[in-house]
Amino acid sequence: MPPHPRSLLSEDECDDVYHVIEQDNVPRLEDYMSHHSYSRRSLLGFNKIYTDSNWAGDSLLHTAVESEALAIVKYLLAAGIPIDVLNKKYNTPLHYAAWFPRMHLLLYLIEANADVNKVNSRGENALHCLALNDDHPEHLLSATRALIDKGINIDLADEANKTALCNFHQLGHEIVVEELLEHGASVDGAIGDFGSSPVMSLCQKRCTGWEAVLEVLLHRGADVDICRPRRKGEKSSTALAEAGTCFGRQVYQEEMHSMVSRLLAAGANPNIGDTSVLVSAFAHGSAKTFKLLLEHGADPSRVTQEAIHEIIRNDRSKKVPTQEDEKNLLLEQYTAWWQELRRD
Repeated sequence: MPPHPRSLLSEDECDDVYHVIEQDNVPRLEDYMSHHSYSRRSLLGFNKIYTDSNWAGDSLLHTAVESEALAIVKYLLAAGIPIDVLNKKYNTPLHYAAWFPRMHLLLYLIEANADVNKVNSRGENALHCLALNDDHPEHLLSATRALIDKGINIDLADEANKTALCNFHQLGHEIVVEELLEHGASVDGAIGDFGSSPVMSLCQKRCTGWEAVLEVLLHRGADVDICRPRRKGEKSSTALAEAGTCFGRQVYQEEMHSMVSRLLAAGANPNIGDTSVLVSAFAHGSAKTFKLLLEHGADPSRVTQEAIHEIIRNDRSKKVPTQEDEKNLLLEQYTAWWQELRRD
């Protein structure tokens, strides 16, 4: 006789269920349930036990989506497992389909009327999750269009006060950014006293392909001088300041120069915010970048030993400034120029 159903599965048994679902074989899943005294008619009960037993609180449907098991997804939905079932972090199967990503399952769940506006414990909808992966841009675009067609809130702010547009900053993402902006997404993201704008987020992440995404945002009128902390209680920052702080290693100095140059050309102010891009350039940038900032009016008085040491202390690489003599000479020259300017 099969064993009497228990209230919880062991960790090994949860792994067994996962591997059975991975095979996308419905009869195999039914055999497994039968062995544990569950029939198709009691599948909802087995789903509850599985959900209560695994660390994430995932339902069988979450696991089937993660495993790209379309036949089992259809089987579970037909058996009555809710399409918008939540795990411990309030992720729905649609969140998983967007996050991993599982594009054909994402489209299937959307067509099966999954709620595209369900929000997880981080305040994210499926569009936020979709933006976090590097799948083929055309696939992301198709999924984005499907979510938009179903009425997803494209300007929803998550717990960090960031919209999904803030997360589309990888190679090829410019076509998705264009699509979102065409459908009314705010080019500057959410309104508030904290949280990164899309341009700030792009400068923080420095993903391959950032140039094309930045050009789209600037062409659409993005404000390069939004100044606020990433999170509540932190120092205020700008896109230009983030461009200076995200390139801690010397190998990235040319890329830092390119990003800083583009933002300055777009009119970025180097003197706003608690975080000084000039200090970051002294600590991590090239003398060329340091000079460029000074030429665009960066205040040399913000470059103090205390500020430089704080930048280095907070940098994991602990790299000391390079070309320090050249930068100090530039600092002296522009300090004298600033003092003369103030006298006039």
